[in-house]
Amino acid sequence: MNVSTDKLLAIKAFYLGHGIREQAEFKVNALKMIDSAINYLSEKEGLRAIKRLIFYKLIKCEILRFDDNGVNCRHEVQELSKRASSLEIYKDYMSMVGATDSKLHVDEATNNIAIDGSNKIKTAKQELARDIKLSYWCYGKKVFDTISLNNYSTGYIKPLKALNVRMEDLSKKQIRFLNDWSLKDIMVAHNINYH
Repeated sequence: MNVSTDKLLAIKAFYLGHGIREQAEFKVNALKMIDSAINYLSEKEGLRAIKRLIFYKLIKCEILRFDDNGVNCRHEVQELSKRASSLEIYKDYMSMVGATDSKLHVDEATNNIAIDGSNKIKTAKQELARDIKLSYWCYGKKVFDTISLNNYSTGYIKPLKALNVRMEDLSKKQIRFLNDWSLKDIMVAHNINYH
């Protein structure tokens, strides 16, 4: 079973945005590239342009996920999604965000602050990163792991599980898109000038 294009775009936006956010040295230039795409696509009409605009805005939302601007970005995407009511990209993205947001609480047995009932706060960032890494890209160069059908140690499970997607559901072409396409590659394919 192949995963729908909309679902695949949500997954790619999530992982690409996360990867850029985790590589701070690439963040500023990546945001400039994404803003170029958003400006270009904002002037276009049609469902394809809206879908692409949502895709780039979701990448930006994930990069800014823990900043105040991230909330505003999500509201913008939500409004765009309402304009194109048949798109589920935003809902899928928010499902992945919900699955990877840590919930702080006091562990009753130890009175220590814990995350999701299992991780102590000092290891929380490490654990969360392990749970959401996939393939980190910037400027056409891979800067982190890739996934494969047989490798369940790379930590992609939480976001994909939130969408009821298994690796076996992805075609080879879809896996290549998730693993091998950088932000730059996607912008070139969309004929967007990123300079």
